[in-house]
Amino acid sequence: MKEIIIDGNKINNLEDFYKEIEQFLEQGNCPWGRNLDSLDEIVSSAFNYTNDKTLDVEKITWLNSERSRNILGVEETIKWWKEKENSDVSSEEIQKLQNGQGETLFEKITSILQGHKNMVTLFVTTKEDGGKFNKLEKAILEWFAQKYKDSPAFVSQLKSAVFKKREANSAGFFIDLDVPRDLSPIDFQTFSIGGPYIDSKDIEYEAIAVLLEKEGYLTCIDIAGSGSFYKENIEDFKLCDQENEAESKEYRDALDRKPLKEKIKKPSIFKKIAKYTLLTIFLLSILPIFVSSPRVKRNAENINKIQPGMTAEEVVAIMGQPINIEDVPLYPQYEYTYRSPGGILSAGDYIVFFYKDSNTVRDVYRGD
Repeated sequence: MKEIIIDGNKINNLEDFYKEIEQFLEQGNCPWGRNLDSLDEIVSSAFNYTNDKTLDVEKITWLNSERSRNILGVEETIKWWKEKENSDVSSEEIQKLQNGQGETLFEKITSILQGHKNMVTLFVTTKEDGGKFNKLEKAILEWFAQKYKDSPAFVSQLKSAVFKKREANSAGFFIDLDVPRDLSPIDFQTFSIGGPYIDSKDIEYEAIAVLLEKEGYLTCIDIAGSGSFYKENIEDFKLCDQENEAESKEYRDALDRKPLKEKIKKPSIFKKIAKYTLLTIFLLSILPIFVSSPRVKRNAENINKIQPGMTAEEVVAIMGQPINIEDVPLYPQYEYTYRSPGGILSAGDYIVFFYKDSNTVRDVYRGD
């Protein structure tokens, strides 16, 4: 996988961002014009203007992205608009920014980088970069603390958790945690603990939070969402307990009123054929695993045996054949679903998430 790494510590203005990008434009006759339209063009071509597709960039990692978010924020964006020739448009956009409503340069660049369906972009923020839990993440930790208030050891870990790193991608966020090892470890029975649905106007469709653990200590908040990329700092949201019948119904009703928009332009019929041909090849390659696997019950006892790093063969040997396999185009994973396709997860439903590059288990979501 060809990867680009952008270091936010080297970016102090928009021109510095362009300098960071320029070092990756050596492949072919690239029409680089040091502007956002030109950036959109090179991203759509995967930073590759040759006939050798092995040179396509498949992953962009933006380190110290929180610093870049601040640098390429309102002040730098207003400066950028003032340099535009169309004064009427500039004045309108500047007014929006001053009212807290406009799109910053960082958000514009983020949208461009997320616009290529075959390119994964990770925005990495660390504690050393000034990163800390945002409003949503704090609320999720507090939600778990209230949910499991009768488990003092669990609550102690939640209350003591310290922000370590956040990785943002087109499907959501991984927020790594540090929990003091002098606290008592917990036998969680599973390495993922299902959490609340997240209802917000800033999330295009649905989202859910899950806690991950290793060796008895919490390690990560996994926030997975459907729809287009959403920003890190969501201020207006509601957490809904899927086990609470009234809250769950309210959430489902809200989803029914919230149609999923197209994330990207509709691909041509040729691209559709290519996409599903590749998926078919993948499915056929693992079909012998399913055919030869025993029919095993998809229950809580067996799902607890699934561990990160396991192969598809090992998972199928334990859980049996998945009812559905989904290739997630904007995220480097396959999802093996042990439930009827469609709908929101309920009791007895499980999804096993696989890294696409290695086809090994990333984590598991339990609906019970």
